[in-house]
Amino acid sequence: MKRCEVCGAPVQRGFLCEACWQKLEKESYDFSFERCDSCCSIVPFPGYECRFCEERPGFRLYIICPYEGFARKMVEDLKFNGNRGIASVLSDIFNKTIGKAGLLGEIAVIPVPASRDGIRKRGFDQMKLVSKGIDVKVLDLLEMCESSQQKQLDRAGRIEKMGSIFKLKRKSIPASISNLIVIDDICTTGATLFSAMELFRNTGKNVMGMAFLGNYSQWN
Repeated sequence: MKRCEVCGAPVQRGFLCEACWQKLEKESYDFSFERCDSCCSIVPFPGYECRFCEERPGFRLYIICPYEGFARKMVEDLKFNGNRGIASVLSDIFNKTIGKAGLLGEIAVIPVPASRDGIRKRGFDQMKLVSKGIDVKVLDLLEMCESSQQKQLDRAGRIEKMGSIFKLKRKSIPASISNLIVIDDICTTGATLFSAMELFRNTGKNVMGMAFLGNYSQWN
């Protein structure tokens, strides 16, 4: 019998038991908030004047859960305890979220790579593991620049450094792709995702950033 990747309870399908799914759903932004039709940021009610649209015109950012609670413990279990089964859970969550993002046309996902230091400590790149379970096409296009050490910078420094975090392994994107979704496990200041998204701004594709954990507080 399959077991829940988080608590070990029996499951009939999927990777989480019903109790753990309910915990995640209650923590998710979609459980308590509406989303801006333009940028996907959370808003308290439909028609609310969205600060994210004002501060980041042209960007769309879909964060699934706040950086706290049960959801945060899941990511920490993957990254710091080596529970790779959590990657399958995150794949499932990203698949469900992509399905309800309202995107028209063919979609490709671009995972944000971990730093070399992170891979050395953990022994794996968590978003590459997650991307193995993604249902849509996955494009391995991003490579971290040698000088990028985001965790050593404060928020202002990270945003100032934006644009120099990543470089492209190759520039070719299939013509059939209409939507590019850059995915990461955590979005704090947004600098990492924005830097990656900026590389694809002039591709003629619809570009969205998507993270499992993060906070919208700086924009709302």
